[in-house]
Amino acid sequence: MVHSIDRRLAVAGLASALLLAACSGGSSPSAAVLPATAGPSASPAPSPTTATGAIAHPVGATELVLRFAEGGGFVMPTFAMIQVPYFSLYGDGTVLYRPASAPWPDTKPGEPMRFPPLQVATMTEEQVQALLRDALGDGGLGVARERYENNQVADAPTAVFTVNADGRQRRVSAYALGMAIDDPANPNPDAAILGAMAAFAERLRNFDQEVAKSNGTAVGLYFPMRFRASLLEGGLGADSVPRPWPWPTFGPDGFATVDQGDGFGFPSRAISGFEMSLLGIEKPEGGVSGISLRAPNGTVYGLGIRPLLPDEQR
Repeated sequence: MVHSIDRRLAVAGLASALLLAACSGGSSPSAAVLPATAGPSASPAPSPTTATGAIAHPVGATELVLRFAEGGGFVMPTFAMIQVPYFSLYGDGTVLYRPASAPWPDTKPGEPMRFPPLQVATMTEEQVQALLRDALGDGGLGVARERYENNQVADAPTAVFTVNADGRQRRVSAYALGMAIDDPANPNPDAAILGAMAAFAERLRNFDQEVAKSNGTAVGLYFPMRFRASLLEGGLGADSVPRPWPWPTFGPDGFATVDQGDGFGFPSRAISGFEMSLLGIEKPEGGVSGISLRAPNGTVYGLGIRPLLPDEQR
């Protein structure tokens, strides 16, 4: 029977693995809170904190410190192309998150599907430090290896943690995280750390509950200035009739296939808020799926739109 691994076992098994490096030196440089309307820009070189006893991390408003995303599995490509991370923490304490319980916008029959917008919160440096201690300690990310497989489960998503702290950059992925099949005869040697990561993932997936506990301060909704547009040739959306191609300055050949980490490799490009508005879709902030476009040469494409995050260029 598939079930979540016992979190108590995870915490007990990893308590001795809490190895957090401390840095010494002067005070941390200050950084302004990233406005919800800010767009992506080139990320500067990481500037670690240097406060004595603190976990070093970048401090820039577009520099990623901690992220939790989940993707893949048995999903339609038109859904995969618009997935965004559940949680992203930036160096200045800004958090972009989409609670798992966020209500979905109403969609009328024949309309593209709009996704819940991301929310913005801010964390003090003390709160950031506490979260990083949990991530690297009881959350298991300080000692986790790069990849975990699960051959007992099919068509499940892969959880991906990205951490830039403690003087290291690491990416930990776990297929079917939080799912296991009891087999007393063959116990999983990774059960404790997988349970710890599953518990930490639940915290980040439901960061609205952390805000309710005063572990962050809600600011409002995230209104991106740029979006990622992705194409799927022949893909039909909810539109009963494909929309005419809306962009006079570029066609489908202006989209480049780049691996975005979703395993699909859709032709994509960044578009501005104005270019997004040419589609005529209201409230696209959280992303839109199920759009059909007819290119100037007559080819029909499925189009997916998702917000670009501050650290993303395309």
